[in-house]
Amino acid sequence: MEGLAQAVVEMARKKKDPEVLIPARVLSNVAFNEKTRHIVNADRLARSKSLWERRIAMIATAAWIAGGDTADAYAIADLLLDDPHDLIRKAVGWMLREAGVHDRAALLRFLRTRYARVSRTTLRYAIEHLPQAQRKRILAGHFAG
Repeated sequence: MEGLAQAVVEMARKKKDPEVLIPARVLSNVAFNEKTRHIVNADRLARSKSLWERRIAMIATAAWIAGGDTADAYAIADLLLDDPHDLIRKAVGWMLREAGVHDRAALLRFLRTRYARVSRTTLRYAIEHLPQAQRKRILAGHFAG
């Protein structure tokens, strides 16, 4: 299995192509099903200089989120909140939105405590599923009510 993880990372490095993100979803399922998160090396990938490795780190949390385990998604999101690249901001917002499906209060707590660091792109993706009135309040920095 470590060979599979390495192959995905190498593909991301060589191709620099969004199509390499599809294997990341497969890899995250292997990691989730086997409970072998060390194979994904999400923390290391999240700190990589490679845009694609950072994106893989975030998107790889999708399988964990689908299984109801959102802790790693929030941890990786926290590492990537300051990333300047729009593709990372979108991936972070997407995974935060999915984590919020399982526990909306946890999503709102995460966003409230990091509001100053969250890009508008990330924020908009993360709150997309919320009612319009609540989205407007959150975009203005108001989380109560």
